[in-house]
Amino acid sequence: MSAPRRAPARRPLAVVGALLALLPMVAVSSAATARGAAECHGRAATEVGSAGATMVGTPGNDVFITRGATRVDTGAGDDSICITGRGPVVVNAGPGDDWVGARRHIGKSFVSLGFGDDVFLGGKGVDRVWSQEAANQNSPDDQDAIYTGEGNDYVISGSSAAPNIDRVNLGPGNDVLVTYGLTGAASLKGGTGNNTYQPLPGAAVSGEWVVDNVTGRGVLDGLTRLVWTAFQRFELQGLHGSQVTFLGSRANERVTAAGTCRVVLKGRAGNDQLYVGSNGCNNLPAGDALLLGGPGDDFLFGAAGDDVLRGGRGRDRADGGPGDDTCFAERKISC
Repeated sequence: MSAPRRAPARRPLAVVGALLALLPMVAVSSAATARGAAECHGRAATEVGSAGATMVGTPGNDVFITRGATRVDTGAGDDSICITGRGPVVVNAGPGDDWVGARRHIGKSFVSLGFGDDVFLGGKGVDRVWSQEAANQNSPDDQDAIYTGEGNDYVISGSSAAPNIDRVNLGPGNDVLVTYGLTGAASLKGGTGNNTYQPLPGAAVSGEWVVDNVTGRGVLDGLTRLVWTAFQRFELQGLHGSQVTFLGSRANERVTAAGTCRVVLKGRAGNDQLYVGSNGCNNLPAGDALLLGGPGDDFLFGAAGDDVLRGGRGRDRADGGPGDDTCFAERKISC
């Protein structure tokens, strides 16, 4: 089986399965032609699967229609894969500029896109898409286009060894996006739903971060290094340096930050949940944190260190955690 497109240095969040999913915004065609030959993405099928089957490709340009197959390994080449039928399926697209469509699939798809400029178009099911290159892959030119469609989808994009220029649109659903590398030139859209973003630019990328969910920009030492739109939950444990400051929007946001020597979280409007993780700079306990809830019913949770938690207007809850903390909230714990 070919190596995944961009293997992560570590597993992010709670789930990364073995493999993940597919993309573009073009209709998936697996219908028969006038002569009766099955097609996928406008190309005559070279392999047609069946329920429970394993499909294996060639070094050339293969065209697959899965029809309920549970595993697909296309190998090298510019391949087209139409995922159809019912039930879970694992797809390893391998090297090449591949096209994967799951619009007509009912079930979970786990897709690794592999090396190359790939496209994935998801459907109503749950998609798990891994577009990563190997950690040592440093080509700045590889670009994947991923549209997951409906469902609660999970996408891993990028490589810590190269700039991330992928185009990702998660569509409707409560989705999760994990990115490796700097994404200043990428297009990352959460779509509708309650979406989570976890940026992992790499341990060597360090400094003072400002993450602003109004502008959709992550600025490092004055330069834009991350971009996104339509996310409400942020896992910022992968940002390293002297300080991370999060600036919230009017949405109900949930933010967890750790990995820097100081944490400043400003929820602004909305019913926000602000958390400081247990690990700070140099893998030591986090330093002093400042958590400002703003208008709304907020939950503020500190960590080790002498934290200041200020709920603002609304009915707020503050839990200082270990340390000599100062809390301003309707309900106070460990303060």
